[in-house]
Amino acid sequence: MTQQNNLLKSALWYAVHGWYVMPLHEPLFSDGDCIGCSCEAWKREHYEPDYICKSPGKHPRHNEWESIATTDQTQINKWWRAWPQANVGIAPGPSGLVVLDGDTYKEHGGDTLSFETVTTLTGGGGEHWFFKHPDTDLKLGNSTGDLPRWVDVRGWGGMVVAPPSVHPSGNVYEFEDGYGPHEIDPAPLPDDVASELIKAAETAVSIAPLEDCNDPNIEQYAHKLPGLLMAVLRDDRSSIDFWIIRSFIRSGMPDDEIYGYFAYHDPTGKYTEKNGQGGKYLGHTIAKAKKHIEYVTTRQHQPQEDAP
Repeated sequence: MTQQNNLLKSALWYAVHGWYVMPLHEPLFSDGDCIGCSCEAWKREHYEPDYICKSPGKHPRHNEWESIATTDQTQINKWWRAWPQANVGIAPGPSGLVVLDGDTYKEHGGDTLSFETVTTLTGGGGEHWFFKHPDTDLKLGNSTGDLPRWVDVRGWGGMVVAPPSVHPSGNVYEFEDGYGPHEIDPAPLPDDVASELIKAAETAVSIAPLEDCNDPNIEQYAHKLPGLLMAVLRDDRSSIDFWIIRSFIRSGMPDDEIYGYFAYHDPTGKYTEKNGQGGKYLGHTIAKAKKHIEYVTTRQHQPQEDAP
């Protein structure tokens, strides 16, 4: 069976078992070496003439990918007819999953991690561990809390590459023997990990919604000024990035374009300062901004009691 048929067959299998699927771009190869990503031609024409993808084959082909990820087999067949070599992406949130990503952790000499759950070998030497989303009203996202440094989380707002997608190394993502979803079910998220992620999610939604203020007494009401202005006045670069990203999300900009914007413009310089942690920093900030938008939207639609 060809790799093309394997990709479609696997995408359909995931869908039948309740995992929400979307098509990803794929890495491009010449003489066995990765020379780019299928996203580059369009982005060079419409976005940046010298654009070079920093994550070949690891990002969705659609904007608003989480909302269009699906278990509908008809739609999945249409996608892979249009892009036969598309890598397979899973949206953990709608699928009821939380995925821990140990790729960077291993690269930086972290202790060996092992879990008795569905496990992917990524093709780059790392592992992804799939767990059931805890029974909580909070939508756990990509915030890591106080988990060990370099361990990334993919929940709501996150995406994972699934077997048998092709890694930029040329290797194929595959499930560890004995730990595929056809062999075992995802385990419950360990209690200590769940506690950290719930705490991080609660922190993300605890940012109080801002109120309009027309009072000229700035000293008294400074805390009610728009967040970006106050962040600038405080020279708080993390908050500046947060409010910029929040505006991007509200305008409909997808995550991969936010990453692209920071890769080329980096308004405060903090993304660049993070070096290898820049992606994790942006992922955390994007997740926090989405939680804040969700929190404010929910508050706006709640019935308000009449003032006494």
